[in-house]
Amino acid sequence: MSTVGQLVDRIRREYIYPPGKGLPGAAITNNPLASNGTSITYADGYLDQSEKDAIGPGTLIELDTEITVVATHNATTRTITVNALDRGFVGTTAAAHVTGTRFYVNPPVTRKAIFDAVADAVEQLSGDGLTRIREEEMTSGSAPVEITDGDCLWPLGFLYPETDMTDTQYLTVPVHLIRSTNLFTSGQGIQFRNVSTGKSGYLRYKARFPRPTAESDDLSGSSFGVPSRWEKLILLNATAQVLAGVDIKSMDTEFIENVLAAQGFPTGSGRNIVRHLISVYQLLAASARADFNAEYGDEAMMADVFITDGA
Repeated sequence: MSTVGQLVDRIRREYIYPPGKGLPGAAITNNPLASNGTSITYADGYLDQSEKDAIGPGTLIELDTEITVVATHNATTRTITVNALDRGFVGTTAAAHVTGTRFYVNPPVTRKAIFDAVADAVEQLSGDGLTRIREEEMTSGSAPVEITDGDCLWPLGFLYPETDMTDTQYLTVPVHLIRSTNLFTSGQGIQFRNVSTGKSGYLRYKARFPRPTAESDDLSGSSFGVPSRWEKLILLNATAQVLAGVDIKSMDTEFIENVLAAQGFPTGSGRNIVRHLISVYQLLAASARADFNAEYGDEAMMADVFITDGA
């Protein structure tokens, strides 16, 4: 599984900006450009004269996920100035940028928009019945025990060691799920059954995926735990979101279809690309959900739900 930034790069490269149709841009030579800096210098050789001439007051430029607005541009000295108030424009955040950072001119799809789409797609996995499996250490008791993880969706069972005179066996027993804001700060807890009190073990449960907040977030790491086989789902969902907001006629539709075909997705002439991406996503999500449920069982058989205080 990739980092969020790597998925953003893939969507830009494979779907948004086909080869030969990239955006004009250049590498900055500031060392570094501070988050409150107002002067940007860029290296020679990246922009031809017509591209330089296109940069003027009001032009949007993108550095990493930040958008800012050009105030002045001196093509001779390769210097762009911006107003301090225009750093972090249109909902982006002003940030420092190291030497060599590429900036792009008037991007029709911003990097932040792609990042947000990827973050939405990660969250959507849980909405489509695809969750992460987590464990929380706890000790059985006669009274209900709170589940501290606010992302918990459904308990799968309590795993604990049972020792007799000869050996130790690990057993999994079902639990009652209790949803109550009166009993628990987190809003939910469990009641043990078929296990004596004082047993130390782990509650195994399904949990929603958290929303990524940085491009460096590793989706396969412990904070997310997204299986690598679900990466295509995130790419398809995020790409559909991004393409829904742009003029696809101005993009290379044939190139996008070729990318889909090369990755094993069904394609067809005359199809609306966005609708097609959504259709393929739904098919793959249904298949992934069936495999996931086959591996972890029917949650309705694993736990009973008790809801109190009208929650």
